[in-house]
Amino acid sequence: MKSYQRIVKCPALAGVAVVACALLAACASGPGASGALPADARLANGRIADKQYLTTVATGAASSSGPAVSVGGGGVGGSGWSGIGAGAGLSFDLTSLFDKAPEQTAKVYRYGVQTRDGAKREIDSTLDVQPGACVTTIDSAQPGYPRLMPSNEC
Repeated sequence: MKSYQRIVKCPALAGVAVVACALLAACASGPGASGALPADARLANGRIADKQYLTTVATGAASSSGPAVSVGGGGVGGSGWSGIGAGAGLSFDLTSLFDKAPEQTAKVYRYGVQTRDGAKREIDSTLDVQPGACVTTIDSAQPGYPRLMPSNEC
């Protein structure tokens, strides 16, 4: 009886381990949180003084119907010497390879921002806010800055 339990237990534990590893891999490859601010970031609050449309750019963002990963577990069962089996599976949704999603675009605006200290700045951003809205400007020596972020601090 002990040898039968060992024969059933080992494949079942292996199947659980495979399912757990697949779940961890799927979670690790999911979308992450946005990056933190750089160490040299300087923040300033202000209001949008004027807004000018500049251009439309392709964002290259993945569509909402991106590839999906599924994980399946198998069962262990049977009786006697010939009825023992175990299984686990991993599947991928390949329909996204054949469905061509429309190219996603974003409008770029040049904003004139009047900061609290009285200075006026121009910042290009894809953020879509109206004149008079409160924003936070983020400055850094890192690439991709300055940036705008909506704010309630005015």
